Amino acid sequence: MNDPDAQWWLSLEEDERIAAVLMYHKQAGIDLPDDYTHAVLHVVVENQVAMGEAVPAEAVLRRLIDEDLDRHDAVHAIASILVKHIH
Repeated sequence: MNDPDAQWWLSLEEDERIAAVLMYHKQAGIDLPDDYTHAVLHVVVENQVAMGEAVPAEAVLRRLIDEDLDRHDAVHAIASILVKHIH
């Protein structure tokens, strides 16, 4: 999973962002029990990463990647913290 260009990502409508994440998972052959909710969580994290230094998500993502997580797993790690806060 490559970093989406922040300007391009933020120029998309929310439903287009969700569709892009759904397509990524489909093309990667990743089968999920609730693909829509999964995609929405990815979008929330990607939105924060695209905001750059305004929020800590980008720095955390880079740190996790530097610690040998692939980008997809790093996004999941950030989303898992988000879910805990929501719950």
